[in-house]
Amino acid sequence: MPGQGPSSSSTSHFSSEFQRSILLVDDEATFAIHLAASAAPRLDRIFEARNGVEAIEVYKKDSPDLVMLDVNMPVMDGSRPCGR
Repeated sequence: MPGQGPSSSSTSHFSSEFQRSILLVDDEATFAIHLAASAAPRLDRIFEARNGVEAIEVYKKDSPDLVMLDVNMPVMDGSRPCGR
């Protein structure tokens, strides 16, 4: 019958036990704040780092589901943590 397939369900496909998380890595606080605000309604946990070195530490400790990296940052740019 129409309207009874999976696409018509109003329940989430995620169980309440599943925690969605993201690591935002940016040296500019303003940009990180805007990203966090736009992502917050869809996520359970938001982690932040200011450079690639911090990003690696947070990733190892908290294992976020998704990582968004700025490319141009001090200490270690966003492309280098990808290979670690």
